[in-house]
Amino acid sequence: IAEGILKLSSMFLPDKSFAYWPGTAESNNWSTIYASHFLSEASKAGYYVDRKLLEQVYDHLEEMAEGKRIRDLTDAHRVYAAYVLAQAGRLEQRVVTYLKRLDAAGLGQCSRYQLAGALAISGNMTEAVRLVPVDIQPNVFEPETGGDFNSAVRTDAILLETMLRVDPDGASTDLVAKSLMDRAQAGQWYTTQDNAFALMALG
Repeated sequence: IAEGILKLSSMFLPDKSFAYWPGTAESNNWSTIYASHFLSEASKAGYYVDRKLLEQVYDHLEEMAEGKRIRDLTDAHRVYAAYVLAQAGRLEQRVVTYLKRLDAAGLGQCSRYQLAGALAISGNMTEAVRLVPVDIQPNVFEPETGGDFNSAVRTDAILLETMLRVDPDGASTDLVAKSLMDRAQAGQWYTTQDNAFALMALG
């Protein structure tokens, strides 16, 4: 884990994003937030992450969540950045206000669940519950091989993490957890993101 943290740290660029590949200056909004997410999680779990680096990471996430001038920034990126900030206890009220105004119908499932999670963590449980479907069934669709590498497993993992906040004792929470474990046993966690999000949610 320490080596992973050092490797990620070495890919940090002057504009506060992360290089998509080691030794390059090309970055990507989703993968930058993803790298930031897991550095934040590692720090919360007690692993050493340079404090100055982590502060710059959070600064960049705040800029993304606020919609500052960052190339190719989408609402999905803004929601994910806010989701990570919420989990780190760094989500500002002005960003929460922006999140409440978002057209959730225009977001993909993954982003809607992250939005619900961010709102739930920040104490806006009523708004969070409205974003979670009443009739929940595990997702089934082919994983994307580009973009932000969306997949059914990752989407359900984010859903499970959100359900554990808004309805921890609900039957749907058990259903999604069981589906994730069944797909793990069937060898259907196909990507790094599947593994990371699913293990985090089940944990």
